[in-house]
Amino acid sequence: MINHPYPILKFDPSSQALNMSKYPLIVLAALLGSLLLASCGSSGPTLTVPLTGTATPTAPLLPAAALPVLEGTPLPRLEKQISQANAGDLSQIALWGAGSLNRAVYSPDGKTIALAGSIGVYTYDAATLQRLSYHYSDAPVIAVAFSADGKTLSAGTAEGIQSWDAGGGGSQLTMKGHYGDAASLAFSPDGKLVATGSFEKEITLWERASGQETHYLLGHSLHILSIAFSPDSRTIASASDDRSIILWDVASREQLHTLIGHALGVTSVAFSPDGRTLASGSLDRSVILWDVASGSKLHTLSGHTNTISSVAFSPDGKTLASGARNGESKLWDVASGKELHSLNTPEASVSSVAFSPDGQRLLVGLLAGSLRIWDVNGGKQLQSLDPPSYDVYSLAFSPDGHTLATGLDTGAVLLWDTYSAKLLHTLNGHTDKVTALRFSPGGTILASGSSDDSAILWDVASGSQLHTLSGHTEALTDLAFSPDGSLLASASDDGTARIWNVAAGSEVRSLIGYTQEHIDSYFYSLAFSPDGKTLLAGSAGAIQPWDVATGHKLAPLEGQHSNAVSAIVFSPDGRLMATVEDDGSTGLWDALGKHKLFSLIAPMHDDVTEQIISAAFSPDGKLLAAGTDYGEILLWDTSSGEQLQDLSGHAYDARVAFSADGKLLASASPDGTIRLWSVYP
Repeated sequence: MINHPYPILKFDPSSQALNMSKYPLIVLAALLGSLLLASCGSSGPTLTVPLTGTATPTAPLLPAAALPVLEGTPLPRLEKQISQANAGDLSQIALWGAGSLNRAVYSPDGKTIALAGSIGVYTYDAATLQRLSYHYSDAPVIAVAFSADGKTLSAGTAEGIQSWDAGGGGSQLTMKGHYGDAASLAFSPDGKLVATGSFEKEITLWERASGQETHYLLGHSLHILSIAFSPDSRTIASASDDRSIILWDVASREQLHTLIGHALGVTSVAFSPDGRTLASGSLDRSVILWDVASGSKLHTLSGHTNTISSVAFSPDGKTLASGARNGESKLWDVASGKELHSLNTPEASVSSVAFSPDGQRLLVGLLAGSLRIWDVNGGKQLQSLDPPSYDVYSLAFSPDGHTLATGLDTGAVLLWDTYSAKLLHTLNGHTDKVTALRFSPGGTILASGSSDDSAILWDVASGSQLHTLSGHTEALTDLAFSPDGSLLASASDDGTARIWNVAAGSEVRSLIGYTQEHIDSYFYSLAFSPDGKTLLAGSAGAIQPWDVATGHKLAPLEGQHSNAVSAIVFSPDGRLMATVEDDGSTGLWDALGKHKLFSLIAPMHDDVTEQIISAAFSPDGKLLAAGTDYGEILLWDTSSGEQLQDLSGHAYDARVAFSADGKLLASASPDGTIRLWSVYP
């Protein structure tokens, strides 16, 4: 079977312009006074969001520093349609979902917890787990740390290092110049230096007071995954994918020891409080304790059954915590190397472990965005925090633009009021991820397709289930409504496309996949022609047309595609057709698909061309938006083939859709976020 990308998103030509006056928008007045625009560097806007505020009855134009607004906060007033002339001015205006969690740490006094992830940094009260602030980041935050005095909070991203007042104030400093993504970050305990380790094999030392880089340390041959200062600030330990750990003298910047003992890459390192012992965790599922002075191995701690993601010493140095990607955390006795407790979080992945300053609690961060706090002595869970995170695999606007539908990995479908940012319905019916969503032309019915082999028809107003469409034997890959809304077509990995009567919920006919010589072709994408007479199915190396009325197979459009056609979408006026192949290449064609007008090429990332996995036309057909496997969103001028914009923010696999009035571009990803883009103000 050919592995296909995720299904395409289509705009319905029957959509009407949105009447903005129907939606009085509420904004938090306190927001305006509390948000600060980052004034240093060029890493993008930085903001801090308070918990409460008073409402105003209208939707004003918010200052740029107030954006993006978070889930539950209405959108500001939008006045401009996205066009060829202003596509370069697109910016993010809303961000829903907590995203994924990469690191969780306590402040030095233990009163605050900082969470770093795909959308920035949140801070929480450690006792109550109430949110204190949110610091936006243009790029996913990979590392976070408090300064030794607890006054500064810093985050490492692909853009460099951003620092904030830990008390909830605005941006303090942006450190630029890092070569490659910052994968790890550490403050020196004396408060003088910041060290970062990158995916490009180097360590950068920064002077904290000035924000200037001072030195580079080179010695690893692969990505640096973790970095730590010794308690006296004199030594740095760096861990790498090259299976080694290097101990560095900070003053001379010379290598003291190279520690070899792990069979695979080393993912985490931590010094004991007295600086005499170093702990390391690895992809090889082991934890090793090292003598820092001699560089010799003290203990190998075995027991984990999955990759180690994080290690941390207790404040007294007697206990070591380790976390693994299968959701298991362990507590170890450092002196003997014996396991004390196993703390399990089923169906989760541990991204970080950290002790509270008093050593009584263990903070476990989960990759899905959740927290667990455990009692160290008893091994009992004390608290949990589960911020909303949306792993989205499909996305669609209703024809009038009032509703945004998102399909999740859990099988749930969420219906949102686009402009109030409120969740209207949670539709539960699927048992596996939702791979396709389509609104009927009238907007009253939503169709969802899933990896559970079924499609479901939903009443949008009530959120009730109308019909379950069963018959496919493999995961559904795409759905398409006929222009009059009477028929629904579904494509599946089982090698068939099926046409359904929407009103009755019954199957009209089954269409068998097109077959090339020695290649069994599966249907990856579907689209009805604008007149509704033809159904086009994307398959391996060709587009197969079918006569809708008779079910007869028409002559395939061969010779135009060298790979499986994973997406087909028509412009709203029916003049253009865009196709995406499973190698990520995109073509813009005449409506018949016989004459290619342009080949649209995605940019290179780490010497690899990004793959396009979703696409959507703007309502006027003058723009084509595409989401890539690297999480970027590209916009092209359909009249010239010129790329107009490249938006970043998602961690990977971005899906896209335009609103009916052309003022919003929505994107979503399995990274746990939904983002709205517009030309603002």
